[in-house]
Amino acid sequence: MYMDYKEYRWDGTLAYEGGIKNGLYFGSGRVYYPDGHLMYEGEFNGRQHGQGKLYYENGNLMYSGGFCQGRAHGTGILYNIDGSLVFCGEFDKGRALIEPECTVTNFIQ
Repeated sequence: MYMDYKEYRWDGTLAYEGGIKNGLYFGSGRVYYPDGHLMYEGEFNGRQHGQGKLYYENGNLMYSGGFCQGRAHGTGILYNIDGSLVFCGEFDKGRALIEPECTVTNFIQ
């Protein structure tokens, strides 16, 4: 059964808000760092799955695009912590599909 849900850490800070189904994150949701900054917002099917955005602890966008089973997958954009562009294109199970001399592999898992 699907329902809206909020999960808190032992210290009372919000860890997750969004859908839950059969005890797993499901549908749209948000995950937060312990300091309250947004870590991930997007779709879930037990793990990050579908479209979403992943953020660094400083609040800057890390990755925007497709996810499959918690890894970057499909079309996406990867950024450095300072906000500069690293890669824009296709990902496969967390690996950017680029030429070997420009490796950005297993960056997001």
